[in-house]
Parts: sequence; structure tokens; C-alpha cells
Amino acid sequence: MNSKEQAQTLFNNINRIFNRPAPKKLISLSRGELCVLAALVSHGSMTPSELVVITDTSSAHMAKILRNLSSKGEILRESDPEDGRRVIVSLTDKGRSHVRKIYESIIDHVSAVLGQLDQQDVDALIRATGNIAALQEVSDD
Repeated sequence: MNSKEQAQTLFNNINRIFNRPAPKKLISLSRGELCVLAALVSHGSMTPSELVVITDTSSAHMAKILRNLSSKGEILRESDPEDGRRVIVSLTDKGRSHVRKIYESIIDHVSAVLGQLDQQDVDALIRATGNIAALQEVSDD
């Protein structure tokens, strides 16, 4: 198998892992909503246009995502005190708690799956994904 075929196999395997019904039930958010919440956790409060760039979403779709998250009480949209024309989006306590619960649920799910594997396979998987992450970080610089 050449490296392109290996990459396709890896991509397909990862897709099969993360598109299973169990993780989707745990999340209860659209993919866009989850991306926005994750961005806010990682980067803190930001403007909708910054969220558009980070999440690679259209501004029209971002407006819909923010409306949905706001109506669910997950985010707060406030005027920027330095420039009243701008809006700043931040997580509410409810949003922060929801993200924490999602993370814990996903960790529990993945832990249960890993518990069914041989320890050598788990160690190899962690080592390989760590190496891939390190290579990605170097290539991003």
C-alpha cells in the first residue's frame, strides 16, 4: 500500500470512528455549533468575523449558528465596549458547562472503546497519533 492509499485508509477509519451513532448522541449540537463552542473555549471571546475565519464558515451560516446558540443560552453576544459597532461573542456558564460535559462524555466513550483493544495497540495508536500531531505542528510553522 503506498502512502496515498494509507492516507485514504486512515481518513476512512477516522471517519468511521467519529461518525458512529454513539458520539453524535452525546453531543446534541450541530457540527457548526460544536465548532463555535470549541473555538470559544480555545480562544476566548471573539467577534463573529473571527469565528468565521477560525471555523471556516460563511458569515450567513455563522449568523444562524450564533442565533441558535444564543437561544439555547450557550453564548452571549454583547456590544464591544471599545467599539459599539462590533459584537463580542462569549461562552455563558451554561455553554462552558455543556462543553465540559460533552468532552467528558467523549472521553468516557473513547476510553470504553480503547478498553476493548490490546494494550500494545493502544500504545501504538497513541504513539502514532502523537507523531502525526507533532509533524502537523512543525509543518504549520
